[in-house]
Amino acid sequence: MTEKELLNKLSSEIEDVKPVVIKKVIKKCIKEDMITLNKKMKFALGGLTLAVLCVFGGLIVNYNRNLKGSTMVAMDVNPSIELLLNSKQKVVEIKALNNDALKIVDGMDFKGSDYKLAVNALIGSMLKNGFITDLSNSILLSVDGNDKNIEKDLMTYVNTVLTENNIDGAIVGQTLEKKDDETKKLAEKYGISLGKATLIKQIIAKDKSQSWDKLSKLNINELNLISSATIGKLENINTTGKPSDKSYIGEVAAKAIALKHLGIPESAVKLIVSDLDSENGIMVYEVDFTYNGFEYDYEINASTGVIINNSKEVDDDLEEDEADRIEDEKDEAEDKLDEENENNEHATGNYIDKTKAKTVSLSHAGISTADILEINVSFDKENGLAFYEVDFETKEFAYDYKVNATTGKIIKFLKTAQDVETDTEPDTDTEPDTEELN
Repeated sequence: MTEKELLNKLSSEIEDVKPVVIKKVIKKCIKEDMITLNKKMKFALGGLTLAVLCVFGGLIVNYNRNLKGSTMVAMDVNPSIELLLNSKQKVVEIKALNNDALKIVDGMDFKGSDYKLAVNALIGSMLKNGFITDLSNSILLSVDGNDKNIEKDLMTYVNTVLTENNIDGAIVGQTLEKKDDETKKLAEKYGISLGKATLIKQIIAKDKSQSWDKLSKLNINELNLISSATIGKLENINTTGKPSDKSYIGEVAAKAIALKHLGIPESAVKLIVSDLDSENGIMVYEVDFTYNGFEYDYEINASTGVIINNSKEVDDDLEEDEADRIEDEKDEAEDKLDEENENNEHATGNYIDKTKAKTVSLSHAGISTADILEINVSFDKENGLAFYEVDFETKEFAYDYKVNATTGKIIKFLKTAQDVETDTEPDTDTEPDTEELN
């Protein structure tokens, strides 16, 4: 065999193997009489050996280059996974970046496999474990490398895989900036992938009301919904499909819940708007409208329809001469909202009712209903503590009680003597009986 044929043979044998198996290749060459130890060929063999070592050196360098990888492909759903690929788009390393990803990757060995085969298997595992469903159909694909076509090819391939599994996917694709130390630090700070951090950075750049603390808690489908509904198409982001909102009640239902809570028809309000957003990691509908001189803001749990928060304030667009009339109506409207909120809270079964609070107070005072001249029971909250204020009077004393609305225990009470006219001078040294119970 000629020197050229020998080098070609060695190149063919060694190109895709590790350096540790080079000895096996040499043994194979010897068995095939590719190297003949003949004294007459010592000089030729020396040159040949040098050439072989050069081939080995080049192949080993190439192997090390492949081992380091040239492209990073990341997949985010809620599981976050990074695949490091070599120049032949073979998997060199796989990283599970969160606990959900560990469940997906567990037991799988992708090294040396074509990256599409690995992606197919990972998507199959996400489908099996319920991370990708008809209710949550978004995937973020991020590519960091020199191959400009891999992002497009990957999006097309993933879409095909999802379609074959009867999922109408919503795919978000992006190519990462090579030198973006700021985003890398933010990814580490919030415990998320670089791809997810890059997407969040884009969203915040378009909507200053959003924050890292808020968005980092959401999965990719939730981020996709927010970016699609309130921000529109982001720069340097490619998308296909529509993110699923099937697990949410919908904007129409959210509007209806807010209006029903206030007890007014939709025809009576102006400028009603309902947007999907997040609050403390929970997806919410923000419903805003004006009615009867006030601006109302509602936050409604997007999954359950429960009102999380509501507020109102005077509409700044009203004419100044209407301000006095509106202010007079404000207290009445607030009382109505407070009463409705109280009724809603009682309906959950978390608080005792007014009758129970009254009974607890009278029993503690040792007073029967027949002895009461006047009694008033009201519900209130202070520093997050819900309680009842129970005020009543007898001929001799006035009583003020504060009763815990959750436990029914007396928090505080005050007993004060009534001003009763007698033939003798009142005892000016007498202090009212008061006690605070912890």
